[in-house]
Amino acid sequence: MTYGRIVRFADTDAAGVVYFANVLNFCHEAYEDSLLHQGIVLPQMANFPRLALPITHAEVNFKLPLVCGDHLNIGIKPEQIDSFSYEINFQVIRLRDEKLAAQARTRHVCLDIQTRHRCELPSILQAWLSAYAGHD
Repeated sequence: MTYGRIVRFADTDAAGVVYFANVLNFCHEAYEDSLLHQGIVLPQMANFPRLALPITHAEVNFKLPLVCGDHLNIGIKPEQIDSFSYEINFQVIRLRDEKLAAQARTRHVCLDIQTRHRCELPSILQAWLSAYAGHD
């Protein structure tokens, strides 16, 4: 799955390139969009209101600069790590030259909000992960 986005002026820093943290925002938008396609509304946690999915690790490798007006495709590849957690790999493609501009990774764990202990991923998230299994 890919998510399309245009870099806006507000996404850039004083040097005119995308502020580094905004690449993670772009990736999170792609993540939320992929969840919506499976009927999961992340902001309201409508499908699993007693669970949280915090990011426990995030990283970005920057390859090329992104500037205001750049059209992007963000590829998303989630993979289940174990029954409690999953990882998402992202590829940010700059469409003007079809080149890889950034790669990112986030790791998520499922927590019970009341106990703050890890718990198994709900079936709807397992279905989301299965929908991406084997796709490149």
